[in-house]
Amino acid sequence: MSDFTADIVHINPLEIAELKPLELQYWNNPNDFDRLISLTPELDNVPQMIELKKSQFHNRNEICDILLNQYQDIGDDNILHQINLIKQDHTFTIICAHQALLLGGSLYWWYKIIHTIRLSIDLKKTYPEYEFIPIYYAGNEDHDFIEINHLNLFSKEYSWTNHQEGACGRMNPSEIAKVIDEIALVFQNNKFATTELNLFKELLVQSNQYDDFFRKFVHHLFGKYGLVYFNPDDKQAKLLLSPYIASELVDHSIVKTSKESLRVLQEMSFQSQAHIRDINLFYLIDNYRVGIYYEDSKYHTKDFKYNWDQINILQELKEFPERFSPNVVFRPIYQESLFPNLIFVGGGAEVAYWLQLKSAFQNWNIPYPILWRRFSAIIFTENTL
Repeated sequence: MSDFTADIVHINPLEIAELKPLELQYWNNPNDFDRLISLTPELDNVPQMIELKKSQFHNRNEICDILLNQYQDIGDDNILHQINLIKQDHTFTIICAHQALLLGGSLYWWYKIIHTIRLSIDLKKTYPEYEFIPIYYAGNEDHDFIEINHLNLFSKEYSWTNHQEGACGRMNPSEIAKVIDEIALVFQNNKFATTELNLFKELLVQSNQYDDFFRKFVHHLFGKYGLVYFNPDDKQAKLLLSPYIASELVDHSIVKTSKESLRVLQEMSFQSQAHIRDINLFYLIDNYRVGIYYEDSKYHTKDFKYNWDQINILQELKEFPERFSPNVVFRPIYQESLFPNLIFVGGGAEVAYWLQLKSAFQNWNIPYPILWRRFSAIIFTENTL
């Protein structure tokens, strides 16, 4: 593989017309949002965040065991060491989250993970007495297949086609081999690319579900940098979340408690990024993931395939917590309740909907992490210029 060289040109975000006003304001003046965040995105604020997390996080052994179980088919001592460090009181995490895009998909998927790793390295240099573990939260429960099933390469789109439904992480990934074969034709004269693509096909053969493949894919790319992959479609993890799920089902907690944050945003002349429903959960079973609704003191999925009264749905939660799947605004609660996390690294849209949620975090006594806007970049070739 030939060496890559490039000139780096820094661009002021204010010069980029495509960025939304809220995103620009948070990026350039996060102090303006002091009522909606805990601490501004600066390394100097990390010790304060550490003290806050120390006093309000108690799931170290549990999340360590969950991660070890998810990595049982990857015998990498470096990653196993990273995971075991989480049991120690001086270890904290830095998290990014994204859907499991086909072969990494869009360039910002790569940037987000790289930025998370870079922050962990910088924090270790700044605060050597602590350990900082980068975590990639893979959105495997997402059922929006058309959002993850393609990538663009040299102005051509390559797509994974299948007729499966439900959570993408549960899908059979074997048809991805056809996509890899198509891409391989473009790189016939590139030995490095051919070797990598052949490896990806080997990983497919070893994988029964898309999550299995994607974990191995991510580990191959970033495991050597200490990145730990987390699959939220996990019964033991959902068991830890179940008190919050019960609160959401019975009290409609997020829609009620987020009103204060939404009021502040409106006061600042910003609209909400994500719609907050009365119940921010999906029902997830087999190849089925459909929203849960509440009407006339009863619960039902959007298509009315499943129906419950309050006693029955709480009993189902007790017996099958894995069947309850957070939507986009509940996912931050899930994430932060599970990990000793200090910083969440997200894109502009993620920053926008996280700003709606501080009052929901406060309601459940979960520390709201430092919200860090990921870096952005674009690569121009000589031919483009």
